Amino acid sequence: MSDTFCPLPWNHLATHPHGVCTLCCESEQTDGMSQAYNDYGHGRQLITLQNVDDFSKITNSDSFSRVRKQMLNGEKPAECRKCWDLESVGVKSKRYYESRRVPMDVEHAKSITNEDGTLKEVEYEFVELRLGNHCNVQCRTCNPYSSSRWNKEWDVIYPERPALPEMMAQQNFNWPLSQEFWDKLITRCDKLKALYINGGEPFIVDKHMDFLSTLVERGLSKNVEIVYSTNCTVINKDYEDIWKNFKHIQFMLSIDDVGERNEYIRTYTKWEKVLEFVNWMMSMSARYKNINYNILQTVSTYNVYYIPEFYDFFKDKVPLIGHPMEDDSLHIGHNFVNDPEHFDCRVLPKEVQEIIVKRLEGYQGYNDIKNYFNVDGESRWGGAVSGDMKTFFEKTRAMDELRKQSFEETFPELYELVKDYE
Repeated sequence: MSDTFCPLPWNHLATHPHGVCTLCCESEQTDGMSQAYNDYGHGRQLITLQNVDDFSKITNSDSFSRVRKQMLNGEKPAECRKCWDLESVGVKSKRYYESRRVPMDVEHAKSITNEDGTLKEVEYEFVELRLGNHCNVQCRTCNPYSSSRWNKEWDVIYPERPALPEMMAQQNFNWPLSQEFWDKLITRCDKLKALYINGGEPFIVDKHMDFLSTLVERGLSKNVEIVYSTNCTVINKDYEDIWKNFKHIQFMLSIDDVGERNEYIRTYTKWEKVLEFVNWMMSMSARYKNINYNILQTVSTYNVYYIPEFYDFFKDKVPLIGHPMEDDSLHIGHNFVNDPEHFDCRVLPKEVQEIIVKRLEGYQGYNDIKNYFNVDGESRWGGAVSGDMKTFFEKTRAMDELRKQSFEETFPELYELVKDYE
């Protein structure tokens, strides 16, 4: 694979909850630099799902076309710096994995690209759908951009960040509910191979299932792999008749802890419902060869201490699943919270971090957490974090009061370690 080439600017569509499209979900979004827009003498015009009549105008926007030209010229676009940075320290990036999921060689890319960087024909092989912010859960580490349940509480918990609710008021998160969106999308999906579906909570947006039904009716589903990310609260067994027609479906189950601790972090979830969802996944993976599942844990200040208990609970419930692009096996994956900064587990005192790493010895997540805490001083993440324990307690107490919950009662072991830092 070329050091400067990625297939995604050629064969990929990535939507965001508010209807903006970017080069991919990992591309640099500072000052909107990876967004689809056209350049004009007086500035630039943002292109969104709400103001475009044909998705080819997104893919052939000035910003996306410029990135394609750079790649074909052997340059590394600034928009893609996250992948370059990860690869520079030996970490496999999104570019690495997606180049194997939806491969394309440079010569073919040149053959379908005009001199100005536009494509001769826009056809999506990979589509990432973040279906608005419609969500029935209010995770403590989330925000109104990704969860509509945060709308009423945000200005109470974060009065120092009023720009977010102002931004929210100007955005339209209802585009996934429009049939027009799905009608436009299907016209570009004859070569579809991979589909990533997230929210909000995707199973609240039923229209995406109509889209999948259309793929089945057109004989396209047998070529398509789907990855879902779900909060495990919505069960509809009628979907099975559609899912069984696809090449492969992997469910990424967003579960952060066990029992009451999960209900605390992911407010408005019910642990019994989560377990019912997991059992449903186990049943489907046993009945359908094309369906399996994995757990993706969002690691925060709240739950990092309890990762051993998390692994112990799920070790017999989650099958070891081979990564679709690798031979190694995955059990439970980790995402790390870095915004809000005070829920980044690196705000924990160093002595507490050391206790946590010691507890994790012998568990699959040991190296991930050890590296994130930068125990050896060689972390790819860097050691600096802008949050602090004072703010952690301030925001935790504010949420506790509104939601009638208690940090010290739910996490007594962790509280004993950090109470002197309040």
